[in-house]
Amino acid sequence: MAGSSNKSYINTTLNTGLLRSLRVLAAQKGMRLNQLLEEALQDLLKKYESSEPYHPESREVHTEQ
Repeated sequence: MAGSSNKSYINTTLNTGLLRSLRVLAAQKGMRLNQLLEEALQDLLKKYESSEPYHPESREVHTEQ
């Protein structure tokens, strides 16, 4: 990716319906899908920063029940 040294490539899979909804939302907002996903991930990090610190050395997954 020329000229975007502050970006990293990831590959993942998403639920088909979720991806479709994200694409529709991105189009409605006039955004690229990547921009929408970055915004969502930033919001997710903010949500969890305030409630529980992330410890990369721990592989334990915390879920709300």
